[in-house]
Amino acid sequence: MVAIIDFRKYPFLKPLEEELKKYKGGLSFEKILTSDNYILQEAKKRVVAINTDAELTPYYRLIEPVLVFYTALYLVKLSQNELLKIKFVKKEAELFRNSLDSENEENLLAIAHDLGIHILPENAMIERKVGRKTFAIQYRFSITIDKFLKYLISIEDKLDSLITDPDHIKVFLTKPMLVDILTIRIKELLYEMIYKADKSINMR
Repeated sequence: MVAIIDFRKYPFLKPLEEELKKYKGGLSFEKILTSDNYILQEAKKRVVAINTDAELTPYYRLIEPVLVFYTALYLVKLSQNELLKIKFVKKEAELFRNSLDSENEENLLAIAHDLGIHILPENAMIERKVGRKTFAIQYRFSITIDKFLKYLISIEDKLDSLITDPDHIKVFLTKPMLVDILTIRIKELLYEMIYKADKSINMR
C-alpha cells in the first residue's frame, strides 16, 4: 500500500510557500493577514477557541486547512500571551494525535519520515509474561535506541512493554507507542514554529 499524507489533517507538514503556489494570479500571506477573508476569520475564531478552552474544529473540516493553520499560528506567534502559545501547542497536538490513531502503518511511517524520525517497519510477535499469564504482543515498528532515549521520559509509563534487540540496538514499538512519539515530535515542531524568527514565514 502506498503512503498518502493528507495535509488537510496535518497542515503543519506542508510548507506555506508551497500551498500559496496553488493559487493562480498569486496569493500572498500578507494579503491574507490584511484583508477580510474566510481564512483570517477562521484563524481568529480558532485562536479565540483555544484561548477560551472551547472545542476545536479539526482542520480537515475547513475549506482552507493549511492556510488557516499558518494564519492561526502567526496570530499566536504575534501574541504576548505565553499561556495562549502553550494552549495552542497542546490543543492542536491533541487533534493531530486523534488523526494519527486512525492512520495505517504506511502513513505513520511516512509522517514519521516527514517529522525527521527514522522509524523502521517490523513484524515481530513477542511473548511477554505478566504475572502468571503470557501474552503475545505484535510489534510493527522499531526505532534506534539513541533516538528512542530522546522520548523516554515522555512515555516512561509504558516502559514495562518495551522490547529491545541488542544485536541491532533498537527498540520495538507498538502502534500506540509510535503515535506517542509522533505526538511529542509534533509538539516540539509547533513550539519551534512559534518561537523561531519571524522571517521563517514568507509573507509574499
